[in-house]
Amino acid sequence: MKLRNSLIPNGFTLLNMAAGFTALILISHAHYISAMWLIVLAALFDWVDGALARALHFTSDFGAQLDSLADLISFGAAPAFLANALYFQTHDIMGIALSLCPLLFGALRLARYNVLNAREHRPYFTGLPIPMGALALAAFPLFLLAVSGDPGHGKYFFPYMLIVSLLMVSHVPYQRIPRIRSRDLRRHPVRTVLAAAGALLLVAFPARSLFFLSTFYILSGIIRWMTGIERERIVKPLTH
Repeated sequence: MKLRNSLIPNGFTLLNMAAGFTALILISHAHYISAMWLIVLAALFDWVDGALARALHFTSDFGAQLDSLADLISFGAAPAFLANALYFQTHDIMGIALSLCPLLFGALRLARYNVLNAREHRPYFTGLPIPMGALALAAFPLFLLAVSGDPGHGKYFFPYMLIVSLLMVSHVPYQRIPRIRSRDLRRHPVRTVLAAAGALLLVAFPARSLFFLSTFYILSGIIRWMTGIERERIVKPLTH
């Protein structure tokens, strides 16, 4: 039973990794839109493996390390490679340096999580979770392609990418996305209803709503940090 419980969530972690690696291959062949959606799919697999691990009451150091390795590929390397291919490919060495932001800051975030998560568990993340950072970076060109047929210019993408990357290693508090179930609806009705509405928007208008939802999530943490909400609860760093 224990082996079966571990195989199910770890299987979704491997699917996360496979989606990220496939995104890298598609980017190298200039299939950018498909690669962006594979990053989104990897984030879905990442969410499912965590939900399954909690539902099956099975967590392990092995699973945590495997999850971080998958996240670094799907949410660090893939967005960095996408940024270089779409926006900075003509900038030579400088373009490579600019594109490294999601990978390097993502690696720092995951390393911090691996160290601190072993010590304590908190209901909030410290800094932007790396899957949400990757979703935001993929959503930027997806949105522009959907509304104008053009992914935009690097001079606009770079400050957005830099802000997202810095937020990943910041101490800005971010709420965990609630699971849409009756118990969470009773405990956190507003958050659960917003999560359900967001899920419906993603189904109805995926390319357009993903950008606004990820931006809303990013801004929510900044607002909470600026207004001091939950500041007392993050004296020690929170992680994902």
